[in-house]
Amino acid sequence: MLDIDRNLPDQDPFSSSLRAYLERTLHVPVDLAPWQGGAELPIFLTRNYTLYQLEIGDTRLVVLASDREDPRTPNEISKHIGLVEAAFAGPVVYAANVISSTLRARLIEAGVAFIAPGNQLYIPLLAMDLREHFRRPRAPRPEKLSPSAQAVLFRHVLFIDEHDRLYGMTPSALADPLRYSPMTIGRAFDELAAVGLAKIERQGREKHLRFNEDGRLLIDMAKTLLISPVSKTIPVRLRADSSEIQYSGLTALERLTDLNSDEPETFAVTPDRWRTLLNQGVVEPVSETYEATAVIETWRYDPQGLSERSVVDPLSLYAQFWDHEDERVSMAADQLLEAFEW
Repeated sequence: MLDIDRNLPDQDPFSSSLRAYLERTLHVPVDLAPWQGGAELPIFLTRNYTLYQLEIGDTRLVVLASDREDPRTPNEISKHIGLVEAAFAGPVVYAANVISSTLRARLIEAGVAFIAPGNQLYIPLLAMDLREHFRRPRAPRPEKLSPSAQAVLFRHVLFIDEHDRLYGMTPSALADPLRYSPMTIGRAFDELAAVGLAKIERQGREKHLRFNEDGRLLIDMAKTLLISPVSKTIPVRLRADSSEIQYSGLTALERLTDLNSDEPETFAVTPDRWRTLLNQGVVEPVSETYEATAVIETWRYDPQGLSERSVVDPLSLYAQFWDHEDERVSMAADQLLEAFEW
């Protein structure tokens, strides 16, 4: 790296703000000094711009800084950049205190790199930060997953195919099987990215979610973020055929592991499905637990979106029971993961 004096004159506030913004945005040390190659340039360039030499890591650039309040046209800037590129074997970046959104869009269209310290940065070679200075603060990292985010996570593990692995899942593809709107799925994507489990890639106007890990490792990473899918438990008497609803709770855990339980049969439904069963007379709530012949669990997400079998999916059962106070139950929950062919 060249021996560059990082202490530019105090009367050059632009260079100070430029360096501080780049270091804050790129998270690397930045060296900035007057560029000494200006003697080869047309005089009007050196009179109308201040030229800096910029080093970021192993990359060296020249910054063409303008202090004019009336912005030049994109064509003018592009031509001036070209003249500097002819004298410097590396990237050249236009810089100004203020770059309007219209000029910014035109510069991006022309492929011209630019910086407005504190506001905007576009250097494809290094990084891109097109956020406006006045923007909302980031939402805090969630301590637990929302029901929709957990459903997306489990759907990925249970139904992943090679297409999802390579190209990611989209809100429109998940909305129907998970019984959520694409907007809700999109927010779930943002949440999974915020907790570090996945990343979002945009292809056109569509979000594509790709998880950072797969299989057992992904579940282990998410373990402390998981929520129980159960919102409410209701003791009932069954009055009609219940074959269309899925076994859940300890009943499902007993059917999928070595656990033995003498609890009443337990079933999972959505709150809407519960109201339908109630109105159809399939179930009758009871006030005393000993009167119940079954237990209905209302779930925070639709259990049928994650399982097509007569029992709910094993990952939701794991989320419900992995930290259960009864060691026999928590050990049975661990068996659920051991049964997977990771």
